[in-house]
Amino acid sequence: MFHIRDGLVENGKVETRALDPIARIGGPRYARLGEIVTLNTVFQTPKSTD
Repeated sequence: MFHIRDGLVENGKVETRALDPIARIGGPRYARLGEIVTLNTVFQTPKSTD
């Protein structure tokens, strides 16, 4: 469960560009995100345990 401000959800999806998100990069350090990109999922065949 999460709470989100009114106006940040459109058609049941969170508007990520409107969030102005930050990312934790280690310890007390955070970074502002720049361009938001979508990567295609890469599926890998599981390795045999034989």
